[in-house]
Amino acid sequence: METVLSKTIEEIVDIINKEEISKYEIEVMFLKIRIVLESLNKKNDYGILNLYCNWIAHPLIDRSCLIVEILHRLTFTISEYDIQTNQEDKSKIKSFNYFVVKAIDPNQLWFEFTQFFKAIIGINDFNLDKKDWLQLFKFLVDIIAGRPLRLPEKNITKACKEKYQDIVNFLDASGKNGGIVEFSFKVATNQVNNSPFKNGELLWNLKRKDNIQLFGRF
Repeated sequence: METVLSKTIEEIVDIINKEEISKYEIEVMFLKIRIVLESLNKKNDYGILNLYCNWIAHPLIDRSCLIVEILHRLTFTISEYDIQTNQEDKSKIKSFNYFVVKAIDPNQLWFEFTQFFKAIIGINDFNLDKKDWLQLFKFLVDIIAGRPLRLPEKNITKACKEKYQDIVNFLDASGKNGGIVEFSFKVATNQVNNSPFKNGELLWNLKRKDNIQLFGRF
C-alpha cells in the first residue's frame, strides 16, 4: 500500500521531471517538499530550504531563529552601506543590492535544494543548470512577494538571543534605531511611496525599527 510520504515524493519527482514548470507547480512542489522534510524530521538539516517552504505556506514568518540571523546580516550590511545618503552613488547601491540578496541565501537554497533531490529523493545525478535555477528562483520570489520575514517579538530562543539584541539595540550613524525588523519582496506600483520604480518591477523591501523603509530592485 502506498504511503502518504512515498506518494508525496512521487508527486515531487513528477513536477521536477517536466520540461517546463509553471509558477503554480513550483509552489505545489515546495509545499510538498515541506511535508517530506517534516515527515523525515529533516527540517534542521535543510534550514534554508525549509524556511522557503514555510515562506510559501504562510503570509508572515516570525518564528524562526534563522530569520533573526538573516535580519542581523541585513542590519549590519546597512551599517556599511548608508543607502539613504548615497542615492546617486550607483556602484554603492549595486553593492548594497548584492548584499541584501546575499543575506537571504539563494546560493545556500540552491545547494540544499540540490542535496534534497540527491539525498532524499534519490536522484543521484540531479542538477539544475544556472538558467533553470534562476527561472525557478524568480518564480519562487514572485510567489512569496508581500509575505514578510519579521523579527520575532516573543519566545526568543537562547541560540539567537544575542543577535536579536544586536538588532533591537542597533543605532545608525545619526543615532536612530536602524535595526532591520522586517524583510519582504514587493511588486512596485506608482502608488506606493511615490516609487521611482516601474509598475510590476520586483523589489526588496527592508523595514527598520524606527519604521523607515528601504527599497531596491531585486
